[in-house]
Amino acid sequence: MDLKEILVDLNNDNLRKLYANYKKSIFLFVLGITKNYDLSEDITEEVFVRIIKYNKTYNKFKNPKTWIFTIAKNTTYTFLKKNNEIPYD
Repeated sequence: MDLKEILVDLNNDNLRKLYANYKKSIFLFVLGITKNYDLSEDITEEVFVRIIKYNKTYNKFKNPKTWIFTIAKNTTYTFLKKNNEIPYD
């Protein structure tokens, strides 16, 4: 089952597959922005919450990785902005 099919039918089994396959990549992406291990773990978990919450907005014609990493980027910057922790590098 490919990523598009997983996102279109996000049941418990597919969510487990998505988490297993993308948790590390999302975490490393977020860590590259925050430079903080613990904060990146928290944000990564929030990314998956938002994937579940906004799953119905996923358009099956869009690139699924782009959609996921856009959520990751937006979640990270939203969190940093709320806490006045925007990195300046």
